[in-house]
Amino acid sequence: MHAPSVLPEEDARPAQEPEVLAALEAEDGMKARDESLPTPDDYQRALDAQNGCNLSGIVHDFSRVVTRIWNESNKYGKGTEFVNRHPISLLYADKVANLAGVGQVSATAYEQALKVCEERAKKTELQQFVEETKKEGR
Repeated sequence: MHAPSVLPEEDARPAQEPEVLAALEAEDGMKARDESLPTPDDYQRALDAQNGCNLSGIVHDFSRVVTRIWNESNKYGKGTEFVNRHPISLLYADKVANLAGVGQVSATAYEQALKVCEERAKKTELQQFVEETKKEGR
């Protein structure tokens, strides 16, 4: 004899607003998928991390943005190399290596990443969206 299911049939669940769905998924132990891209604040945080001295804090901060870097990579049909060489990734990698005492990113790559992060940190989200839209040819 089978125990009756506690969960309602899929068709029996009423349609929900996205916010309600996210809350229900969280209650069910599922994480709502973050599909956002890096923001100007993410670039600024990478710049701010260059003055950090707490390795675990730097790594934790980077872990918050790497999903958005992957979303950007996927959006443009790129892969691991795109994520690994992203300006935000390079700044965090350099800082982690420095704090761990194991070296640093090449000076040229670091300077280029620093310049890109400084430029993108100044842009509003609307400006960044307009530029991305132009690149895609919309």
